[in-house]
Parts: sequence; structure tokens; C-alpha cells
Amino acid sequence: LAVTEGARKAVIVMQKDSRRFAATDGWSYQVFGGPAQREPQLDATAAAGCHGCHRSQAGRDFVFSDWRE
Repeated sequence: LAVTEGARKAVIVMQKDSRRFAATDGWSYQVFGGPAQREPQLDATAAAGCHGCHRSQAGRDFVFSDWRE
């Protein structure tokens, strides 16, 4: 994860929908790269790989980060 100012490298998105994404415990994973890319880059195999890592956070609804206010 890169946290620096500058040109966008990627936007990583998780979307929750238990009906559409039952195979990955209700989550979809996508990556949008570069400053102008509008189509996601991950195929089903890559998204399953993302979910494999997120399984370690099953007790936190598969999310690593916390919401801050």
C-alpha cells in the first residue's frame, strides 16, 4: 500500500453484497489503476486471491482497517 502524494497509482475497492458475491463471503474486490482507468483490473482468480488474504479478518467482516471519524 502506497501512502504518498502524487499521481494516483491505484484505487482498491471492496463491495459488499451477500447475494452477488456469496463465493467470497459477500465481498467483491477490484483494483482500478492509473489516473484515467475506469474498468477494473482483477479477474475472478485474482479477486479470489484477495479474499484468501482477507479471510484472516473473518471476525472483523473481512476488513483490515477501522473507520475513523
